[in-house]
Amino acid sequence: TMSPGGSEAHTMSPGGSEAHTMSPGGSEAHTMSPGGSEAHTMSPGGSEAHTMSPGGSEAHTMSPGGSEAHTMSPGGSEAHTMSPGGSEAHTMSPGGSEAHTMSPGGSEAHTMSPGGSEAHTMSPGGSEAHTMSPGGSEAHTMSPGGSEAHTMSPGGSEAHTMSPGGSEAHTMSPGGSEAHTMSPGGSEAHTMSPGGSEAHTM
Repeated sequence: TMSPGGSEAHTMSPGGSEAHTMSPGGSEAHTMSPGGSEAHTMSPGGSEAHTMSPGGSEAHTMSPGGSEAHTMSPGGSEAHTMSPGGSEAHTMSPGGSEAHTMSPGGSEAHTMSPGGSEAHTMSPGGSEAHTMSPGGSEAHTMSPGGSEAHTMSPGGSEAHTMSPGGSEAHTMSPGGSEAHTMSPGGSEAHTMSPGGSEAHTM
């Protein structure tokens, strides 16, 4: 919990790695309120892995100006795996923000299988931004009933930018689903420039 200006920083460089495993009902909660912030930086081959299995869950809550930033550069990678009912929830409210930046070959992968789920909720001005540049990539895979839901309400916004060869791929197989809901002024923007690409396969 990061409150009244509290901050947390994760830095994985020259091959450094960080692994989060939540199994048989395990849970992890991140709460950033009143200006609290959390930063994850994976550079020179650094990696971060999150695994939520047999009912494991991970929750991120950014409220009253709270922020979360993930930066994957020079080959850095971040992987999220939600299986056998595992779940991941991100909530950005009252100005909360979440930013993901994948540059110089950085990558981010989300895999939701056997009922795994991922939910992102951006309300009262909450925002989420994903930027994939110089070959950066982001992949989301929802299989055997896996689901991903994004909800942007009361001014909530989500922006994805793929430039200089950046790519984003979403694959939904055997009953996988993805839902994006924008209400009361909610917005979602995807921008692909200089060779950027986005692929959705259902």
